[in-house]
Amino acid sequence: MRIGRERRWAQRQIRTLRLPDLPTLDDAVQAVADMRGRPILVTHRRLPAAVSGFCAQFDDRDVIVVDETASPLNRILIASHELAHLWRGHRPDDGSIFDTATARALLPGMNPDVVRIVLMGRSHYGPPLEREAELLATQLVSLLDLGHSPAAITEIASALTNRRTGV
Repeated sequence: MRIGRERRWAQRQIRTLRLPDLPTLDDAVQAVADMRGRPILVTHRRLPAAVSGFCAQFDDRDVIVVDETASPLNRILIASHELAHLWRGHRPDDGSIFDTATARALLPGMNPDVVRIVLMGRSHYGPPLEREAELLATQLVSLLDLGHSPAAITEIASALTNRRTGV
């Protein structure tokens, strides 16, 4: 079965991160940052409706931006998905959903030329890369220590059950 094979592949890949028992999202972010040899900043901002998160790669650091209006669990899922893109070295296809004003609002204080290079025309991944990121993120989140309250467990189970990834 393809799904089982993909899940086992994702589990093998995650083991290469050498995460502690019951890792947190911060542990995973630090492990990927160590592998990439550069810091990764995870930040939360209000994003346009069509965007739940994105990652930007700079010369000296990487940034993951997650929609601040998402639920706490969805913020973890989104950050894990974007982290997987960075971890696997995915490069976006040409084409962008960001206009100049949106890009400036998302990365204020940045040189507009740098914002264009980072976001404009570099924000879509092809379906195979999206699937790989989703596989890794789903498996990673299943390992994270997200809390042990009944409410957290119910929210996690519901979100993972209702994901439309086929994994």
